Amino acid sequence: MQNVCTCCGGVLVPLETVDNSGRPTHWIGCESCQKFDLGTKEGIYQIAVKMVDERHFRAYNYEQKPCKDKEPEQFDYWRKSQISGTVYIVTDILRFEKEMQC
Repeated sequence: MQNVCTCCGGVLVPLETVDNSGRPTHWIGCESCQKFDLGTKEGIYQIAVKMVDERHFRAYNYEQKPCKDKEPEQFDYWRKSQISGTVYIVTDILRFEKEMQC
């Protein structure tokens, strides 16, 4: 199963960059977000989206929520950031559950 971007759920592809020596290399990331990202399973991403959008979960509760109508770009960035943070929380919870079942 292919992973998706933790921010937008998009396709991950090799992105050309340079290493610490200045040599060309490729890292996995999202072209849409321009973020290097190993991604997550689609199901985990969808859980995170539901938690943020439907349950108003905040992975980063210190960040003030921008007004969706007045600041659509800032709201989109904030939402994707919240989803990405929530992905890691969901991943931890599922890992803990699996460990406890063993």
